[in-house]
Amino acid sequence: MNGKDKKLEKKLGAMAKPSLHPEKKEAIHQSLIQFNYKYKQKKRSRSMMKRFVAGLSGVAAIVLLVFFIMTSPNEKPLDHTVEELIPDETETIEDPETDKEQNEITDIEKDEISDQEKDVKKEPDEATINPLEKYQVFSDYLLDHPGYLSEGRTFYKVENTDYFLAYGHQAHAVNRYELFEVKDTEVILIRSVVDDQDYERIESIIHLENWQEEMIQYLLEEVEPKNELFFSYDEQQPETVLTIDGENHTLYPIYVTKEKTYFFKKGEGLWVKLFKDEATINMYGEEQKAVRLQEYQ
Repeated sequence: MNGKDKKLEKKLGAMAKPSLHPEKKEAIHQSLIQFNYKYKQKKRSRSMMKRFVAGLSGVAAIVLLVFFIMTSPNEKPLDHTVEELIPDETETIEDPETDKEQNEITDIEKDEISDQEKDVKKEPDEATINPLEKYQVFSDYLLDHPGYLSEGRTFYKVENTDYFLAYGHQAHAVNRYELFEVKDTEVILIRSVVDDQDYERIESIIHLENWQEEMIQYLLEEVEPKNELFFSYDEQQPETVLTIDGENHTLYPIYVTKEKTYFFKKGEGLWVKLFKDEATINMYGEEQKAVRLQEYQ
C-alpha cells in the first residue's frame, strides 16, 4: 500500500458513519420482503401459464386428430368419444391385493350358496317319497309282549323280483318264515310257515350257503298260499296318535282286518300290532298290543 492509499483510508475512517432509526430499518426490511414475494409470484405465474399452454396444445392436437379421422372419407367413424381418449386424472389405481381379497370373499360366498343349494336338493319332497321308504316297511323289528304275541323279523330282499323274505322268532318258541310280495304301494303276505310244521325240510334248507333263495323257492312251491295285507298307503288316510306307556306316538294305521291293526312309524317301520280278536280277549281279558322294542332301532 502506497502513501496515497494510506491517506485515503485515513480520511474514510474519519468520516461519520450512517445511523438509521430502528423503525426505518424495519420499513426497509418489509419493503425488501414484499419485493421478493412479488418477484416469486410473477415467476410462478409464468411457469403455470407455460404448463397451461402446453396442456391446451396437447388437447387441441388430440381434438384435431379425432376430427380429421372422423371426417376422413376413407376411414370408418370411431366408436370412441373425445372424453374417452382424454385420460381421466381423477381415475384411481386399484390395489391388486384388495381385489384379490374381494374375489376370495366372493368365491367363499359362492361356495356357501352352492352348498346351501345342494342341501336343499338333498331334501326330497315328502310327497314324492315312496311310502314304503317313508315308513321303512321292510325295516327289521322286534315286537315285545308278555305272552305269545311277541315276534321278531329280519327282512331279505330278493333281487330282480317283488319278493321280500322275512324270518324270525314267534313268541320265542318257534321260527317263522314269511314271503311278502310288493304291488305298487301295497305289500301282501303270500306265504307263512313255522319250522315245526315241516321241521326236517326247513332244517335242510337253512343249513345251505344260499339258504334264503332256497327258502323262497320252498315257500312258493310247497307252502299253502295266503293273501293277507301287511301294508298299503292311501294319502287320504291320516296318521293317528297312539299312547303307549304314557308316551304319544304318531303312527300310520293299517287295518288288516276288523280285529287286527298294524301301525307304522315314519322312518322307523312296524311299531305296533293291535289284536282285538275273540281268542286274544278271552285269554287276556282285553285287546292286546305287541310294541316295538325301541332299543332295537
